[in-house]
Amino acid sequence: VYTEVFDKEMVYPDILLRDYARLIIERFVTEYPNDAENIILEKIKPPYKSEPIPIVEEIDYGADKYLDSGLWQLLSSMKFDMKVKGMGMYGDFGRYVFQSALECFIDLDKANIYYYAIQYILNTLGYNPEYFAEYDNHRNGYDRHNVKKIERIGKKYQWITMYNILARVSDTYSIKSCARTN
Repeated sequence: VYTEVFDKEMVYPDILLRDYARLIIERFVTEYPNDAENIILEKIKPPYKSEPIPIVEEIDYGADKYLDSGLWQLLSSMKFDMKVKGMGMYGDFGRYVFQSALECFIDLDKANIYYYAIQYILNTLGYNPEYFAEYDNHRNGYDRHNVKKIERIGKKYQWITMYNILARVSDTYSIKSCARTN
């Protein structure tokens, strides 16, 4: 189920960043072929190699200590539509954006991805509710017909995390044929 990774060096795991970088290099080679003789195009093309997602501890993010810490907005938005320890129903970002992006990967432990994503936001990226919770809590309200101009800071952390995880998952797992219905 893991894809075969060729003899490539580790690449920074951000699915958008590395795709943008590849496109910039390819454009440079197209426009300045005489200056690009030392560029090895094979090194910038997928498949890439990055660290796989580790197995992490399941933490109940619905516990009072997390809800009282000002993480409510972030945790409710990230919740997947599956049995994971956490608060309430799924969040729109968690289900319709993040979980949906993972649906085409074969044998992926989505519950572990959810727990890892929250831990990545809190521990690796350093989302600190002491700094951001008050601001983020005032960005609440939901109206699918009115596009909000100002988003929560936690939402930025969610997107960064998703792009990191999608890169690492796509480097490690095979995909199946997935037809989108929307």
